[in-house]
Order: sequence, then structure tokens, then C-alpha cells
Amino acid sequence: MGIYLRKHKILLAVTFIFSAIVSGGTVYLAIILQDIVNAATKGSSQEFKEMILFSFVYLVVLGISKYIYHLCSKKMVKNITRDLRKDLCKGILHRDYSEFEQYDTAEYISMLTNDVKIIEENYIIPLLNVMENSIIFLVSIILLIKLSPLVLIALIVCFGIMAVVSTVISKELQTKQEIFSVAIGNYTSKIKDLFGGYSVIKSFNVTKKSFSAFETENEVVVEKKYQADKTIALNESLSDVLGLLTMFSVVAIGSYMVLQGNVLVGTLIALVQLSNTFVNPIMVITMSIPQLQSVKPIVKKFKDLVYKNSDDSNKVKKATFNNAVEIKNLSFSYGEQMKFFAI
Repeated sequence: MGIYLRKHKILLAVTFIFSAIVSGGTVYLAIILQDIVNAATKGSSQEFKEMILFSFVYLVVLGISKYIYHLCSKKMVKNITRDLRKDLCKGILHRDYSEFEQYDTAEYISMLTNDVKIIEENYIIPLLNVMENSIIFLVSIILLIKLSPLVLIALIVCFGIMAVVSTVISKELQTKQEIFSVAIGNYTSKIKDLFGGYSVIKSFNVTKKSFSAFETENEVVVEKKYQADKTIALNESLSDVLGLLTMFSVVAIGSYMVLQGNVLVGTLIALVQLSNTFVNPIMVITMSIPQLQSVKPIVKKFKDLVYKNSDDSNKVKKATFNNAVEIKNLSFSYGEQMKFFAI
């Protein structure tokens, strides 16, 4: 995939620049909110009016930047998917007949449609999300260090707890998902045998027994699915609770700083806003990385089709002939398929 990114490096650079502008600008909204609230708290009407006017202009510029960024990212997706389909189709058409027969026609169609769509949704878009959220995360850390290192430490501790809990539950979930995968495989096999042997079932009058076997397999598969869903529910519940704990920790520390007179109310609001821009990017990045890794088999298959050239070492090329071309006892085959020509 790096080849396609380098091919459109200018567009990628422009996309990155506007991504940085949008990401940094989004995080900086916390500082603007802080200044507006602090101006109101201090009773400075002139400063308040100036901040409102500045905010309006700022949002207009940010909106235009976001529009340009989204246009660039959409164009990036369009260009890469177009080039993927073009190179893939070219690679398929340049294969030898025997190599072409390695895949069914439906598989080639699926590659040009479904697989390219998977790469778009699970590689290109997540890659852009990682780029954008990495900038948001870095800017958030810088502003948190400036406003309150104590809040930053609290956020890191809370996120560390979340990471540990998520790791433990993920291992258990993976095990249960594997068990469910085996169960669904057995269930599918049972259904195939059931309907494939319909005439036999009717001939021997074993409909009731066959349905009973189906009920047993059906009960097993839904139970295994339920066990996996229970673990998912536990993970979601703990994530929600830990997310609320993070928010309350930031509010508690910020409120204490307000009581001590160290910061104004506007700073408290800014800290709460920055806590969101600190945690959310991490969640997006951690979800995007598995997506990026999941397309490796598809990318490998594409590479084999696009960049694997046919072996021409045994072919003899003759540019001219003297009188005529005469062919006797010619035969050729592709794999097990043999064809004879008599001339």
C-alpha cells in the first residue's frame, strides 16, 4: 500500500497539513472556551465581546479547513481505490491461462469489488483516522502540561487501568469467540447435511429425529454466542464506568484547584474538554490498528496478482521466417485440460 501512498505524495502532504490544522484547531477550542468563561466570570464585557467575535471568525476558518481536509481525504480514497482496481485488473488480464484458472471468476469479481472496499474501509480510512487523532492526542498533551500536569497524570493513570482491564477481558473474549467460531462451523455443517439429505429424511421418515438433532445444535450455538456476548457486555460496562471515572477525576481535581484559587472556572471547563480530546484519540487509534493489520492477507493476495509476472524464460521468440510456418503434431494443455490440434 505504500506504493500508492507515495504515488499521491503531494495530495497526502496537503491532506496531512489540513489534518494538522483541523486537529490542532479542534483541540484549541478548549482554550477559547476557557477564555470566554473567564472573561464572563471576571465581569469584563469588552473582553467577552472580543472573544465572542474571535470565536465566530475562528469557527468559520476551522469549518473551511475541515471542508478542505475532507475533500482531500475523499480524493485520496478515490485515487487509491481507482489505482488498486486498475492495477488488479491489469494483473489479472496479464496472467497465463493456467495461472488465471487458480481462482474462480467469482473470486476475481469479488477482489475487484468487495476486497477493494475492505481495503478502503479497513486500511485507507483508518490510516487517515490514526493520522488525525495522533495530532489531536499530541496537542492535547501539550495543552494539559501547560494548564495542569496533575490532571494529565490522573488521565494517564485512568487510561492505564482501562488498558489493563481491556487486555484481560480481550483474552477471555478471544477464547470464547474461538469456541463460538467452532460451534457456528458445526452448526453450518449440520444445516448443510440436513437440507442436503432432505430426500433421505423423507424416505426413511426421520423428520422428527433430524429436527431434534438440529434443535440440539441450535441450542449449543446460541449458548456459545451468549457466553461471548456476556464478556462483551462486561467489557462495555467496565469501559463506561472507567470512562466516567476519568471524567469525575478531572472534574474533582479541577474543582479543587478552583476552590484553592489556583485557576478560574474557565480553566476547569478547558480541562474537561481536553480530557475528552486526550482519551478519545487513544480509543480510535487502538480500534484502528487491528483494522490496519486485518487487511494484510488481502494486500498479499493483491501483490501476488499485480506484481507476479508470468515465467517467459522457456518461450522462444522468432521475429521472422523464410517461407512459411508449418506445424505438425501440435498439442498443448493447461494443467489437466488437454487440447489437440491437427493441421
